[in-house]
Amino acid sequence: MKKTSKIKTPKESKLPTGQETEKMPKAKKIKEVKTTAAAPKERYFEAVGRRKTAVARVRLYTKKTGLEVNNQDFQKYFPIKRLQDKVFSPLEKMKISDKLGGVIKVKGGGISAQAEAIALG
Repeated sequence: MKKTSKIKTPKESKLPTGQETEKMPKAKKIKEVKTTAAAPKERYFEAVGRRKTAVARVRLYTKKTGLEVNNQDFQKYFPIKRLQDKVFSPLEKMKISDKLGGVIKVKGGGISAQAEAIALG
């Protein structure tokens, strides 16, 4: 038994008589440009503190007050008073705890090592 291969030819589309096709110009794509107001750049001091496997990136801003750890208030992130004191002790020793605010990103280690890494940063 022989196998025969059939070649498929495209079917012609027939238009009703009396209609001619016209080439339509292609529409140009318009890109929408979104403008956002640029946030004013604030000055800050940045440092990295490490303790065991915990790594903390500390940014201290001159115009902010309070500390924010991983997008939470530091008192909520460190519920134990001893850990809160450990985080704030370097700022209190320099007497700048009420003048500077900070944003801190910390990861790795336990909660105690994270508090010490922040203090070292």
